[in-house]
Amino acid sequence: MQKLICIIFVILVPAINVFAQQKEFPKLTGSYLGQETPGKTPEIFAPGIISIKNHRDYGCTFSPDGKWFFFTRGAGGENKESIMFCELKESGWTAPKDAFNSGKYSQGEPNFSPDGNQLLFARLKKVENGELIPFIQISEKSESSWKKPSELMPGMFITMAANKTLYYTYVLNGMDSTDLVISRYQDGEFEEPDFLARIINTQYNEVHPFIAPDEGYLIFDSNRPGGYGKYDIYISVRKNDGTWCKPINLGPEINTADYEGVASLSPDGQFLFFNRNEDIYWVDAKIIEELKTKELKQKR
Repeated sequence: MQKLICIIFVILVPAINVFAQQKEFPKLTGSYLGQETPGKTPEIFAPGIISIKNHRDYGCTFSPDGKWFFFTRGAGGENKESIMFCELKESGWTAPKDAFNSGKYSQGEPNFSPDGNQLLFARLKKVENGELIPFIQISEKSESSWKKPSELMPGMFITMAANKTLYYTYVLNGMDSTDLVISRYQDGEFEEPDFLARIINTQYNEVHPFIAPDEGYLIFDSNRPGGYGKYDIYISVRKNDGTWCKPINLGPEINTADYEGVASLSPDGQFLFFNRNEDIYWVDAKIIEELKTKELKQKR
C-alpha cells in the first residue's frame, strides 16, 4: 500500500513551514517570486526559498493574475503532505503558509482553473475498508482569500479546461494501476468519468495530467517502457477530429534517469514546471510548441 500511495502523490510526508525557523523571509517582488527566468535548460525554481533541501516540493501552480502561488510540500518521516501558498502583496511575496488546514490532512497537487476562480487539489480520505483514497477538492475564490473546499469525487491531480472539463487520475480498484479520465461539466454538474483512449492509457501507470485550456494538448507522466528513467513526462496533441496523437516523450532535455513528473504550464504558457526527484524545476516552454508543431505536421 505504501508503494501505491507514493505513486499517487509522489511521496506523502508531513509538511512544516521552514521559514518559521528563519529570522526573515527574503524580500521578493515581481512575477514568479522575482526569480530569474530559465532558458531551454531546466533549473530549480526558487532554490532555498521554495525548493528546500531535505524537503519534497512539487505540484505547483500560479494563478492567472500572477498573485497566488500554491505548491505541495513534505518533510519528515510520516505519511502526510501539505499545500502551501505565497501571495503577492504591495510589499512583495509572503513566506509560504499552510493552506486549507493542511496539518490535519494529507493533501496536495493544487491546480488553478483557467479563469483563476477555482483551486483544485486532492485530499487523502480513509474509506470504509480502511484504505486511503484521494478525493478531488475544489475551493472557490473569495474577494481576498479562498473558501473552505468542497469534495467532488475520488481522484487526484486534477486539471481543468476552459470549458470546465476535468482531467484527472483514476485511483480506484485498489490503486494497483492508474489511468487518466475526464469528467465533463454539464447542466451545473460533473458527469461520471470516462477513460481516455488506449493510445493514452496503457497497462502501465499514467498519472498527473495537465490539459491545455483549449484541450489542444495533454501533458502527463508515465512509467511505460522506452523512457529515460523511473517516470517520464509525455505530451499528446489533439487532432482536429478530436482524437489524440501517440504521446511523445519530452526528451532528454526534460527527462533523465531520475523521476520526472507532475508537470504544468504557467498561465501565460511561457514556462513548464515539473518535479524532478525532490525539487520543483522550470524551463522555457518553447519545447511544447516545437513538439506540437512537429507532431501536427507529421499527421497531415
